[in-house]
Amino acid sequence: MMAMEDLLFQSIARNTCTLSFAKMQDFVNDPVAAIQRTFLRMDTMMASRKAGKELCEYGAGSEYWDNCKKEIRAARFTFCGQKPRYDGPLSNGCTTIVVLIRGNQIIVGNAGDCRCVLSRNGQAIVLSTDFKPSLPGERERIENAGRTVSAPAGRGNIERIDGEIAISRAIGDLAYKNVEGLSAEQQAITAYPEVRTEAITHDDQFLIIACDGIWDCLSSQQAVTFVNMYLNSNVGLSVICEALLQHCVSVPSGRDNMTVMLVRFKNPPPAGPAA
Repeated sequence: MMAMEDLLFQSIARNTCTLSFAKMQDFVNDPVAAIQRTFLRMDTMMASRKAGKELCEYGAGSEYWDNCKKEIRAARFTFCGQKPRYDGPLSNGCTTIVVLIRGNQIIVGNAGDCRCVLSRNGQAIVLSTDFKPSLPGERERIENAGRTVSAPAGRGNIERIDGEIAISRAIGDLAYKNVEGLSAEQQAITAYPEVRTEAITHDDQFLIIACDGIWDCLSSQQAVTFVNMYLNSNVGLSVICEALLQHCVSVPSGRDNMTVMLVRFKNPPPAGPAA
């Protein structure tokens, strides 16, 4: 089955299921609020038939998404005066991270267990949190929403919500976001992002933005050291990304899907924040 994150990546690449930060007044005055609103809006969009049809087109050929397409088609018709309800992707979701470079600032919005790491003079600086159900604040929110956190022995002893899902923030997974009386930020799984900012300095070299499949295999510092080794050989960034992926799939813990992006800074950095 094609993963939800793969489908959303295709959707984002086509620019048909996203919002433009530049068109939001919040982005000019408050980019943090713009990121937060956009992440939550994506959840609303996922519950629409239009978004469902788009995801089904990307996933055409897989049994799951072909069945979803049939459900969406059926929901177009009225039976006994009542139109069937389409609830969106109930048990499929996508962890999401976005990095904006604005003037001399790095702005990172994260909902899930992807990670953004900055290399500053060869030292790893983590600019996001891996949101797992085991984190105290996440566990508290999950339990307040009526769910449990446990680590089933047959599933790697990894703490999961109701013994099933191993992340606590994501777009989609709408079955975990339906408790009446709770806001979107209070649901067991929330798309509400953590947003961090970091000033760019002359010592900053690059950013590594990657999903948990990479971080299951390498620590933040190990990844920075790996990339620096290749940068010293003057090879292209795409070659470095491919080498990093090849390394991760070759180790025993490299069993998850993997995505990585490498952003290299030009020196010197901009003089100040963008207007």
